[in-house]
This record gives sequence, C-alpha cells and structure tokens, in this order.
Amino acid sequence: MSADLSVTTGARRAAMVERLEAGGVLTDARLREALLSVPREVLLPHAYVRVSDPGVEPIAWRLLDGAHPDDRAEWLDLIHSGESVLLQRDGERLDALGRGPVTGGHMTSMSTYGRATVDALQTLRLGPGQRYLELGPGPGVSLALAAAVTGPHLAAGVERDGHMAAFARRNLDRLGSGATVVAGDALDGHPAGGPFDRIHSGIGVPCVPPAWVEQLAPGGRLLTTLTTRTPSWPGELLATRTRAGEIEAVLRGRPRGYRPMLGYRWLDAVPMRSRIKADPGVPRPTRLAPPPDDAYGFWLAAAYLAPGLVRDFQAETMTIAAPWRRVLGGRRPRRDDRTRPRATGRMGRARGRARPLGPGRTARHVPGGRTGRRRAAVRRLRQRSARPDMGAASAHAGVPAPFHPCPTEHRTERNPVSLFHATADAYERHRPGLPDAVVHLLAAALRGIRRPALLDLGTGTGQVPAALLPVLPQLARLDLVDADRDMLRRADLALRPLLAGRTATFHPVRAEEFTAPGTGYRADLVTCARAFHWMDRPAVLAMADRVTSPGATLAIMGDGSLWTHPAPWTAALRELIQSHLGAERRAGTTGAYVEPGRRYEDDLADSPFSDIEEHHFPLRRVWTPDKVVGYLRSTSFARPGLFGDRHPQFEAEALALLERHAAQEDGLVEESVFDVLLARRPGGAR
Repeated sequence: MSADLSVTTGARRAAMVERLEAGGVLTDARLREALLSVPREVLLPHAYVRVSDPGVEPIAWRLLDGAHPDDRAEWLDLIHSGESVLLQRDGERLDALGRGPVTGGHMTSMSTYGRATVDALQTLRLGPGQRYLELGPGPGVSLALAAAVTGPHLAAGVERDGHMAAFARRNLDRLGSGATVVAGDALDGHPAGGPFDRIHSGIGVPCVPPAWVEQLAPGGRLLTTLTTRTPSWPGELLATRTRAGEIEAVLRGRPRGYRPMLGYRWLDAVPMRSRIKADPGVPRPTRLAPPPDDAYGFWLAAAYLAPGLVRDFQAETMTIAAPWRRVLGGRRPRRDDRTRPRATGRMGRARGRARPLGPGRTARHVPGGRTGRRRAAVRRLRQRSARPDMGAASAHAGVPAPFHPCPTEHRTERNPVSLFHATADAYERHRPGLPDAVVHLLAAALRGIRRPALLDLGTGTGQVPAALLPVLPQLARLDLVDADRDMLRRADLALRPLLAGRTATFHPVRAEEFTAPGTGYRADLVTCARAFHWMDRPAVLAMADRVTSPGATLAIMGDGSLWTHPAPWTAALRELIQSHLGAERRAGTTGAYVEPGRRYEDDLADSPFSDIEEHHFPLRRVWTPDKVVGYLRSTSFARPGLFGDRHPQFEAEALALLERHAAQEDGLVEESVFDVLLARRPGGAR
C-alpha cells in the first residue's frame, strides 16, 4: 500500500468513525480503535455498483477496481460510506474479476453496512481474550474488527461459499489479523474450534441450529437474526448461557436484519402491485388504527400470529398482502388520525369476493406499551434431546421457541447415501422451483378434504412442500422422504416457518422403504418431482397403495434436465462434460445413467393407480452462466466429485463457453415443458 493511499484511507476511516459516534451508534472504545486501525481497502478491494433502475431485468452492474486510478476515488468513498458493499455475483470466483460493465446475475455476497456491524459487536459485548465465531462472515470485515478486539488467533469464521472463503482468508492473512476462515456449512458451526465465548451469525435463520447452542461456552453470548416469512419484519435474538448452563434469550423486533440462509423463500408482495393498482378495493372502517411502522415488536409478533402476510413498503399507503392467498389489504391515512383511533382497510378481491385481512384484529394482540422487546428464559437446556421450556412470556408473545432447532421429527432407521450426496447446497440454491400452475393443480387435487396429509417422495431440499404449504392452509400433516440426510436437514430449516403448528416428519429412507408412521395413517396426496426415474417404480407404487386413502392422488412430475434440452448452448455444454467424463451420461461417482425401460404411464397403468390424467405446462427460463454452473453442481451427471481435482478447470471452461453462447444467442434460453401425471385408483375422487 502506498503512503499516499494509507493517509487517504486513514482519514476516511476517521470520518466514518466520527459519523458513527455523532449518530450515537458507536460507544465502545475498543471497537472504536478497531474501526480506526483495520484497513477496509484490503478486505474490500473491489465493489459492484448497480447501474440499472430497480425492477429492470437483466440488471446492469459496474465493477469498481480499487487498484485502477479511474475507479479509486469512487471506490474509496463507497467502502468507507458505511453502506453495504456488493462483492460477488452468482457465486463467481473472486480472483480474476474484470472492471467495467457487467450484465445480469444477482449478488450472492456483500459486506454488512457499518451501523449493523457496530450494533452487533457492541451487543455481544466483545472483549479481549474471548473466543469469537462468526457464521457467514462474507469478506471478513466484522471478523477482522472482532479479531482486533479479542486478540490474535481467537476469531474464526465459517463461510459456505468456497470462493468467498478463500477470498476472505487471503485478505485477512494480508492484514496479519490472526483471524481464520474455513469453508463449510455455517449451520454446523465450527465444532473443531469451540466452545466460543461469542457467536455472531451473519445469516438469518428461521430457528437456531442446535450446533450453535452446543458450541456456546458458559457465560457466552449468541446473536442472530430470526427470519420470518416476510423481509419486512425480522427479529434479533440474543441468547446467553449462564454459568449454570441455562440459556436465556431476548427476542426484539428490528427494522432490518441479515439476509436469510440460502434456499429460504420470502413471500413477495411485488407481483400483487398491479392488482392493487387495478382494483384498490372498497373502503371499510375499523375501530383501531394499525400500529406505527416503528412498533417493531408488534410487527414481529404479527409475522408469527398471522403467517403468510407481507408488507409492501414501497406502496403509497400501508399495504399488507397475503400472496399465497392472492389477498391484499391497505390503510389510507385520514386527516383526523391524530385525534381519532380509526383506520380504513381497503379490501382486495379474491375470486370474486372480498377477503379482509383484518388489521384491526391483529392489533388486539398488542399488550400495553411498545412491543419492542420480549424476554423468555429457557430452563435446563441440556446437551441431549430434551425440548427446552420457553416459559410463559414467550408463549404469550406468540413467538415459537427460538431455541428448538426446527422441532420436526426425524426417523433414523438408516443412513443411506444418495446419488446427490454432498450436492444439497447447490440443489437448494440453483434448482428451479415448481411453476405456479403446477402448484395450483396439486392444490386442487385436495379440494374438499378437510385435513389432508401429504407424502412427498424424493423431497430433496423441500421444493414441493414449500410450494404447497402457502396455498394449502388446511394441510394437516407432511411426511417427507429422501435418502440423503443433508437434503432433509435443509428442507427442515426451509419449511419450519411455513408449518404454523402443522406436523412434518422427515424420513431418511428410500421411497421404496417408506412405511406408514402409525396406525391409521393415510396419505391423500403423494408427490414425486424429478425423482421417479431413480426409484424402483413398481415397488414405490405398491408402497403407495398400502399407505394412501381410497381417493388419494399420485402426482408424478418433472421437466427433464439441461443434459437433454435441445439447444446449441446445451449441446456445447454436454460435449464439454463428455470431454472430461466420457461419452456416457454419468449417474453418481462410478455409474452410468440408464434410461427408464418403460414410460411412467405404463408403470401407472399396471398399478392400482391406473386412472391417469396428463397435464403439460410450457415454460421458458433464461439462465445466466453462473446459474448454469451452479445447477451443474447439483446434478448426478456433473457434480464436483466426478471431476476430482479437475473440477476448477472444468468450471472455468464451462463459464467461458456459456458466456460466449450467451453473447451469441441473446441469452441462455431454455424452452421446456413441465409434465404432471395425476393418477388415482379407478373410481377415486377427482
């Protein structure tokens, strides 16, 4: 680093600290010294800037290179502004980025904005000599600050993105901070380095993984964002382990929080804006005005008490929508609001009739005073499987016990390894979901059944149940079957916020081996998406006959893969894979893929479920090169383990190939069809 740059960055760090102090954010003397001493320019050597307007696709970006004279002033201003700095697009490698304009893709890693970093580290009461763990550290800015406070070789981070982990580790080594970053799943914590006096999660989770609690030392503090189904209303959970080993937790509503774990699906109000504009609804008076925007505790409780609601903060009036029911509601301020506690709820129409959201009723859950803080004690959280007692205060708040790590059941008869072993991360991030039309078709199959049960075979990371739960509030029970435990664990975490008291049981067995979990069990809908070809189909259909209700529906569905898709770019990609792995399509580490000998329709015709309906839904996807590479990691024919130490070379060649075709063919377009076979017993309900 040149002397001139060192002076310039030192002055900018001092100005940044002055702003934080003037705003009343920074109060800790040790953290102040760390902010003044840690050179951010080493940890954030580049930055993306969005050029296109919000809502414009594909997004136009510009990459600032801190080493380039033309970018340096803007880059220095940005990384010392206290705002979040965008660093990684679609999980890309970070060792050879080119400055200038870039089109498409979405940000997968960024630095936390300065105020949030300071708030978090001060809330943890960080001090010298403490062992510190950061989960999802990204580029390592807060990790470097923590290391400056705790002392060398006491701060560690776990980052699930291998490229970002290597990037952060390299830059932290340049600083000589003594902090370490390991590549791994942050949900597992860092058992090799624990226990820890302070644990800070830079990712939002719907519930606290047990590994984090187990790795918290006596007297330790743990801080994480507790994610709800809406980005509007996050919670901040601070847990402490007493010297006696008990856990105490404080849950606060916050205006913002960390982004949720990858694969977590937020509800989205944006698609409903056109309906709101076209049909603003009919004014209807209520007796109570909704609470103000800064009643964060109320809105956090509302996210649990009324799951499925999302606030559209870009609307001119207070607008709350229930996207999965296609319902919306709003509130327009009145002139006399200051003196009269009244509100006007604007009710949208769903299927021809008014569907009120009831903001007045929700407001009745507010106890006296502002609801910004909830306190609950967790008694005797032992290091075994006993469930913690959250106490009366948490139950009154209506907030699920945050320390129960997604309280679903797991059967443990076997621990099989699937063809997709070790691909759960890529599967969760890069596999396309179900089209909306398919979701509504499946929901219609359960119409008229009061408390239906779903059996999902080959559930993977939970795409089918995650799509169905919001549109089937009457769904009473879910049984999810997959041979891969890692897949089921991610499904568990993703589905937990959607369950709303319903029962989900995870079965780590092959579909053929599933047995009814109890006397009287009967599934009303059996789903199998993109997995039937891997199964012993006659055995699966015989099993389904044993465990389903008389009028049950089987849904076998899928849309092929990029291996079979007929397009110039997929043909070139297939040839590249074959040049590395051989002409045969691979399936797992050593095997070759074998096409099913019979059509699914023939398998069903020979089964008890011989009454078959066919449904075909055309779809069009536009892929980015990075997204395709991520998708390949999730497949049985191009998973990283097949390539061994040649995988980085393959991915570099694949990216170059895909970028060429994207430029030549106006994007990487997939025109496909999502096929659904609905099968029932002859004479079964429709």
